[in-house]
Amino acid sequence: VDGLSLSSLIGDDDAKMRTRTPSLRHVRATKIDLRSRGVLYAPSLLQFSESLTHLVLSGNHLAFLPEHVSECVRLKVLDASRNELAFLPDLGKLCCLEDLRASENRLQKLPDSLSKCVALRSLYVGKNPELETVPDLKKCVSLETLVIDACALRVLPVTLAA
Repeated sequence: VDGLSLSSLIGDDDAKMRTRTPSLRHVRATKIDLRSRGVLYAPSLLQFSESLTHLVLSGNHLAFLPEHVSECVRLKVLDASRNELAFLPDLGKLCCLEDLRASENRLQKLPDSLSKCVALRSLYVGKNPELETVPDLKKCVSLETLVIDACALRVLPVTLAA
């Protein structure tokens, strides 16, 4: 399976199933798209750790992402925007990550390990009203787009202010 969406596993009108995470045990996917499905808990991603390149979880009700998202070492796109996240897990092993979207959450800080994502090209963390700090991103030499509007930032990292 190259891409996977929740609608391929359950019907769109099955409201009772929408709040539960489907079983993805026997699927080997490179792209998982569960956007705007009312998902409360992210699925286990361990079985995709070698193949997953795109993970879209935007527009749900996630309070956290599983810690093992960092094991998906080929992940290029992680979209967790429009959820209820207060923090992101360690992202230090995601050396292929190019696009991180975590806007419109409840983030208070970004993980320091984000600085290890050297392939990062775009970082969208705007509209997190409690976000006060951004880690040093000087190792993210490919960073082209940084969106940090509507946050509680008081000070930019020196590398961004220069």
